[in-house]
Amino acid sequence: MIKCRHNYKDSNFFDITLVKDDVKVSIFYGGNCDLVIQSDGNGPRIMKDNFDGEMTYIVTKDDEEYDCFNTLVDHILRNRKEDRHGLIDDNNVINWYSNDSYLEAANMLSIRRENEDIVLTFYHNKYNDLDFGVPVVITNSGCRYYTFNIYFMELYKNLQSYANRDINIFGLNKKSS
Repeated sequence: MIKCRHNYKDSNFFDITLVKDDVKVSIFYGGNCDLVIQSDGNGPRIMKDNFDGEMTYIVTKDDEEYDCFNTLVDHILRNRKEDRHGLIDDNNVINWYSNDSYLEAANMLSIRRENEDIVLTFYHNKYNDLDFGVPVVITNSGCRYYTFNIYFMELYKNLQSYANRDINIFGLNKKSS
């Protein structure tokens, strides 16, 4: 389910929240206009390399946000030849290390297709001492995966556009035309 609310800093933008089971994924612009994709919830915690836990959000074909995420994956994989920093692995898994930290301490968002589902896995780096969720920052300037950040901005725009069709703000329904 997609929920959205006006961003408290700028009423022209919405904070997007995807909710399924015990996992919540928030997509919003941070204080310096960098896009943040953050997982919150009680997902399973599994050790992996520098990561002390992970949270998984699965987008199925029946979910209203499916087309937006499917477009994101298509665009990134279609432009694979521009990947100079190992964003896409040999199995077509997209591994985005958060741009707000050096690589060894960065949280990571992994996006892969599994049959028709799109699986988002957020890995919390043990050197990142945040207590809330697993934020992954997509910067607009100084991005280590330059040009691919544009596809995440497009994802946000598409989700915002989709969510604007029926918005519930503070309990009031507002339908856009």
